[in-house]
Amino acid sequence: MSAANPITVNTGVSPSSVKQAIEAALRGNSEIDPRGIQVSAYDNTVQLWGTVHSYRQREEAERAAWAASGIKSVVNRIQVTFPD
Repeated sequence: MSAANPITVNTGVSPSSVKQAIEAALRGNSEIDPRGIQVSAYDNTVQLWGTVHSYRQREEAERAAWAASGIKSVVNRIQVTFPD
């Protein structure tokens, strides 16, 4: 008889460190103005929201989120607003 052994996979990455890493990546990317972007991380999901001034910035922000370690889902709610 064998006993069931539940297996837990721990990525070792906390949501706060993921959030900090993404915010640092946004600040380090010259194509993004990070001042209008907010980041939250929970479980293996990142949520982005706020406003940027081009679709390119929106895409770059999402790319930065996907590059973070252990991420399985990115919810991109960033809106593009064009300056007057």
